[in-house]
Amino acid sequence: MSLQSRATGILAALPLPQGIRRRVEGMLEGEGDFLGNAGIAFAIRMSGAGIGFALQVLLARLLPLDDYGLYVTFWTWLILAGQIAALGFNDSVIRFLPRYLERSRLDDAHGYLTTGFFFVVFGSAAIATIGLALIWALPSIYPDGDPRWMLLTLFFIGIPFMAVELYLDGIARSVGLFVLSAAPAFIVRPVLLASSVALLALLGFEVEAALALAAAIAVTGAVTIGQAIMLRARIRRQFTGTQTRPTAPQKKRRLWLAATLPLTLVYGVEEIYLVSDILLLGLLGDPGQVGIYFTAVRLMALAGYVYYAFMLISSREFSLARARRDPQELQASVTKATRWTFWLTVPTVCGLVALGYPLLSIFGPAYTAGYGVLAVLALGLLARASVGQAGDLLVVLGYQKTTLVVAVGSLLLNAIVTLALLPSLGIMAAAIGTVASQAGRAAALAYLAQRHAGVATFVLAARRTPKLPGTARPS
Repeated sequence: MSLQSRATGILAALPLPQGIRRRVEGMLEGEGDFLGNAGIAFAIRMSGAGIGFALQVLLARLLPLDDYGLYVTFWTWLILAGQIAALGFNDSVIRFLPRYLERSRLDDAHGYLTTGFFFVVFGSAAIATIGLALIWALPSIYPDGDPRWMLLTLFFIGIPFMAVELYLDGIARSVGLFVLSAAPAFIVRPVLLASSVALLALLGFEVEAALALAAAIAVTGAVTIGQAIMLRARIRRQFTGTQTRPTAPQKKRRLWLAATLPLTLVYGVEEIYLVSDILLLGLLGDPGQVGIYFTAVRLMALAGYVYYAFMLISSREFSLARARRDPQELQASVTKATRWTFWLTVPTVCGLVALGYPLLSIFGPAYTAGYGVLAVLALGLLARASVGQAGDLLVVLGYQKTTLVVAVGSLLLNAIVTLALLPSLGIMAAAIGTVASQAGRAAALAYLAQRHAGVATFVLAARRTPKLPGTARPS
């Protein structure tokens, strides 16, 4: 029995009004494969969420409150740095690789993968080397004996591992290997990290911020190597029996770099925006309060896994629709992704708000102070889900500069609101700034997608036939 048949059977057994039943049946029609892939991605993220939740509880229990705050601050910075050090190739691969494979342009696909690997590995290694050199050249950054010395050193060591992991994740998404894309980072890594930290504690080591971060980086390196080996074996099947040029033409490399390197800014700013609340609190707030805020953010992030599940598969669908030059297929892909993202996010958010207080208490009595933050952040997730994957759509269609402007504007709005309210509201200021910027970002993305590409992205918008952009760069 197909997924769609099972879902229809479950729907028939529910006591729903006829109007709602017909609407859901219409949404289910012909979307078995789409929902199946999204379901796999969601199951991985939810499984990973449970494992990650247990990991955070373990770390919060083992580390002193201030050390936990330092750990999450530097880990957040490391994720951001990895995104920047990938130089945009982890995102542009979604634009190019599905299109090349769809059109059987295997020389171009091979050339892109080789070029991307070279720039990601050597670019991230260069960034790490410069950072380590600056640490030792500027000894006055932190006082002698300050634990942040070691944390900063580990931070730069971890950048290449994180950058390569993100590039491999993008490749796996591009070829439809959704399990290989999501499972290493969201299931394998937290399991290994939790096991490593627990083992260190059992062996009598004092678990502090530097030790926890070192374990996280070592695990990330091991997982990245394993993922690379598995992905290489799967990708080689795409080129079986085909002779490919050993190097890409210079003209193609210029095209890839012109389209990719700006994405370093686009997604770098986007990543800064997504964690700007934590970064601002980490710079200006008390480490203990950062830990409380981070815990609330991680808990509400469970609802964001719905968004992630559909993002994982929809960007590839957008790219394939553009490769086929089919505007009706493009609009249909956007519409179904947005509707499923939003209407599955709503009950998930409501459930987390209802259970938020007891879930926060698992971390310890002090963490229940983050319940108000949790409730406010729920509004921001709903705003983001209301336009689905509008930002990814604009990148796939070649509007990187547009998404950069939106990301910068969202970041500035978040920073302004947070800094203005921080003296009087504390960590709640960061939550309010996040919600205000997410609502503004959603409105801007929906407007720009409609203006530039004629694609309706808002969940309640009428379905129209879009125009495929003629101003985007060819590929």
